[in-house]
Amino acid sequence: MPQMRSYKAGSIIYFRQESDEKADNLDNVFVLQDGKVSLSSLTLDTQEEVKEDLLKGEFFGVKSALGKSPREETAMVMADAQILLFSIKEFEALCLKNPRIVLQMLKVFSGQLRRIHKTLHHLLGESHNVDNAVNLLKTAEFYHKSARLGHAIYAYEAFLKSYESHNLNERARDLLKKAQQGDPYPGTLDALSSSNTFAAAGTGEGNNAMADSESAEQQNSEAEVLSSDISSSLINKNYDEAIELAEKLIGMADQLSESEQHLIDHAAFDKMRSFKMKGDIDQFKSLYKSFLKNYGHNQKLIAKAMLEMAELHKKEKKFEDALSLVRAVLKLNTDDSDKRNANNLLRDLESKVK
Repeated sequence: MPQMRSYKAGSIIYFRQESDEKADNLDNVFVLQDGKVSLSSLTLDTQEEVKEDLLKGEFFGVKSALGKSPREETAMVMADAQILLFSIKEFEALCLKNPRIVLQMLKVFSGQLRRIHKTLHHLLGESHNVDNAVNLLKTAEFYHKSARLGHAIYAYEAFLKSYESHNLNERARDLLKKAQQGDPYPGTLDALSSSNTFAAAGTGEGNNAMADSESAEQQNSEAEVLSSDISSSLINKNYDEAIELAEKLIGMADQLSESEQHLIDHAAFDKMRSFKMKGDIDQFKSLYKSFLKNYGHNQKLIAKAMLEMAELHKKEKKFEDALSLVRAVLKLNTDDSDKRNANNLLRDLESKVK
C-alpha cells in the first residue's frame, strides 16, 4: 500500500545527482497531496538553476524511479507537506488500472523533450525530431504485454489515428490485429527505441517533418494529446469526459494543419459513439445522421459508424434495417477487423430473419 509521509518546510525529499553518480534512493514515486514542494534543476545550456513549484496531486520522481537513472532535480519542501509514496510495483499497478495517468505523463514528458530538442538545436545547430509517437506505441505494447487487451487496443488505435504516416504503422496495425483477436504479445519483436524515428510518407523530409513555427508545433501536440485523452476516457468509460474532450478537439479544426485534420474525423466519431455508450440514443441517432453527411470522405469511419447503428438496430430488433447497413459496410473500403465484425454480424442477422 502507498505510504503517506509528512515533511517539514526546509527539508529535502531527494537531491539532484550528477550523471556519473551512482543512482540511489530510487525506490519511490512521489505525489504531492498537500503543502508546497519545489523542484530545482539546472538548464542544459547555461547550467543556471531553475525552480518549478508542483501542483497538488502532481507526480514527481517518476523518470528516475522507472529508469533507474540519477535524479535530475532536487525536491525541496517549501511549506509543510503531505507526500504519498508509491513503490515502483505499486505505481505500475496504478498505471495499469488508470491508463489516463500514463497518457498525462506522456504529455508532460513530450513537452520536456521538445524543450530539450530546442536547446540542443540551438547549441549544436542540428535538426533532430524527438519522436513522441514511439512513447505512445510503447504504452500500447506495455498494456499488450500485461494482457490488458482493451487498454492495448485503444492505445494502438490512438497511435494509428494520431500518426497516420509513421514508419511504425505496420507494426502497430499487426499488433492491433493480434490484440483484437485475443492473441498474446509476440515475444520475437525487437524492442522499440528512440532510433525508431518519424518518417513522413511520400514527403522525403524524414526527421525534418516538423511544424515550421513553435505555435504550430504546440497546437499539433495539443491535438494529439487530446486525441489520446479521448481514447483513455473511453477505456475508463468516462463518456461525458470523452464528449467534452472531443468537442474541444473539434473546435480546434480551423487551427490545425491539413495533416492533422484526420483527428477531427475521429473526434466526431468518438463523440457520437460516446452518446450511444452512455445510453443517450436520441442524441446518438442525431449525430449519426450528421456524421454520415459531414464525414463521407472517410470511408473507414463511416463503416464503423454504420456498424454502431447496425448493432443498435439489432438490439431494437430491426433486423432488416441492420442487414441493410451491414451489407453496405461490406462494400466499403474498411479495416479487416471491421469486415470481420460485419461478416459475423451478417451471419447472426441472417439467422434471425429466416
